[in-house]
Amino acid sequence: MERSSPAPDTVADPPLAVAESQWWSGRVTEAIATWERVAQDAADAGDTATAARLCAWVAREYRALGNDVAAAGWLGRAERLADGRPDGWVALARAVTDPTREGRERYAATAVELARGDGDPDLEVVALTRLGLARIGGGDLGDGLARCDEAMALATSGAAARPRTVGEACCDLVLATELTGDVQRLSRWLAVVQDFVDRRGYPAVLGFCATCCAEAEAIQGDFGGAEQQLRAAVVGLHEAGHEARCVPPAAKLAELLVLQGRLEEAEAALEEEDEGAETSLARARLALARGDAAVAAALAARVGRRIAGDVLVRISAQAVLVEAELALDDPGAAAVAVERLGRLVGATDSARARARCEVTRAHVALATGQDGPAAAHFEAALDELAGVQGSIEGAEAHLGLARLAVPTAPDVARAEARAALTAYEAVGAASGVNAAAALLRSLGDRSRVGAKGAGELTQREWEVLQLVAQGLTNAEIGERLFISTKTAGNHVSSILTRLGVRRRAEAARYATLHPTRR
Repeated sequence: MERSSPAPDTVADPPLAVAESQWWSGRVTEAIATWERVAQDAADAGDTATAARLCAWVAREYRALGNDVAAAGWLGRAERLADGRPDGWVALARAVTDPTREGRERYAATAVELARGDGDPDLEVVALTRLGLARIGGGDLGDGLARCDEAMALATSGAAARPRTVGEACCDLVLATELTGDVQRLSRWLAVVQDFVDRRGYPAVLGFCATCCAEAEAIQGDFGGAEQQLRAAVVGLHEAGHEARCVPPAAKLAELLVLQGRLEEAEAALEEEDEGAETSLARARLALARGDAAVAAALAARVGRRIAGDVLVRISAQAVLVEAELALDDPGAAAVAVERLGRLVGATDSARARARCEVTRAHVALATGQDGPAAAHFEAALDELAGVQGSIEGAEAHLGLARLAVPTAPDVARAEARAALTAYEAVGAASGVNAAAALLRSLGDRSRVGAKGAGELTQREWEVLQLVAQGLTNAEIGERLFISTKTAGNHVSSILTRLGVRRRAEAARYATLHPTRR
């Protein structure tokens, strides 16, 4: 087997050094043009091996920018220049551009093998993370995360020649932990990366991806800092006409804003985004938070149909679909949907996915009056999350148990509500904090500040609440009160947040129990 040369931009060649400098300064289009020119020069000089690797490099860059057509063209050129010779960088480009999960896994494994045979640690690092992501997408979280861990260890050992290799590994790790919900793993690796950066003098590595920086801020509880990073990333991508390298920052920003109850801002964040899986899921969660359950169900179902290979994305979509069916007051459809969710979860080894499934099953049980089974499902979710800190699933389970314990065990209810409050605070979920705090106050615990409560609904919100109790849709409320459907939806979202409830049916029950404004 012909031995591969090192990563294209580590070659001692001034034009490639220029390309690297252009790339790090954000002039990505100029950097690509430089790589293209050097690739052509190598081909003209008869160095087809170097030309092939540079063409594969350009193909990956175009894929990162969302230009799949250009990526395919440059990858085809790379393969023609390679002329059947096995090349790890060409295989890696295939691993990035292949439309199927199975293909991505196969090509990434080939790239890892070639990297090890050629002694190319830069290639090995990036190929390992791509292999890990492909296996995570197939439901094998244990091996997938192990490959990412191995890549991070190699990247931060000093074996890799390029600072960008560490940045790419971090970016893929963020995506892996976003998919799996393993925030603690990301936190621990970021500490290692910070130490590596301090030792090697590579501060730019930490700015490789603004979404990665935002994840780091959020892990430390700095949700304001995370928001700033994400907003900067959205602006930067729009100005450059590029796509995200890992998690789309607009989708992540919208998710953060929905958790905080800032629904209009979340809608604005998604206005100019495409219909990718992550963005569509963010729109579905936003619609659910606004009480537009039919829209949420349609979006979630669409994501589930379109994503064939990535089981974790399908699980997220199916969980949203179940909650939407419950919000539509269709427990039968929700029961069918939750069984499908269970089958999807069974194809993974994800404790986080199992916990989400248990919480969702509990919600379905509650909707059909099965308090005992609901409590068992909430407890099962907490068992799955043993040792995991700051998960939204754990917060929901604690709050569910607290509500169930109120009639018979108020002390237990207070303890569970406090646990829920802490968990919601850890993930920046203002609406959840409000719900837990409201429950604590109703139990006589006023040690924590939380939701304003129904007594502080505005007059208009109180009017909307009465119409919600009558079963009116947002459009019907708008017609009755001579306001737009969007404004009616905003009022409903505010009411749900202030009452500390998730669904219109719960708000309607509150209105029935409290017929007069206090």
